[in-house]
Amino acid sequence: MDSEKARELHNARKQYTVLIDSIDKPSNFVEINDDFVGVSFLDEELREYLTYQFQEIDKNKLFLSMATHREFNDDGHIIRGTTYYFNTNGTIKIEKEDFEKEQLDVASSQSDIHNNWENYPVFGEYSKLCIQER
Repeated sequence: MDSEKARELHNARKQYTVLIDSIDKPSNFVEINDDFVGVSFLDEELREYLTYQFQEIDKNKLFLSMATHREFNDDGHIIRGTTYYFNTNGTIKIEKEDFEKEQLDVASSQSDIHNNWENYPVFGEYSKLCIQER
């Protein structure tokens, strides 16, 4: 779709997706749909190795509520994944799954979550959402 259609969808808070860097070899993409913003980071094979899910908690304030990191084997299948579920009070639930061993480990932690907050993006300005190191 062209940028004007995407801008209309953004302003109406309707779903659209933005490829970052290039159409053929994006480094990541951003999905926006009302109070949800997803960011997926891609490896050289265009596999989603890291995903972030932001939820709008307050008006125009997004909170990173979930992050998932995936590892792949040579065939491109997911062999391990770690998902972090963040709460605004700083508690974190961590699920580590080994798909080869069919094993799931669950832990919890407490952390400073000030880097989990971002402003709802202005159309075309997605760089703050695409920061990997949080």
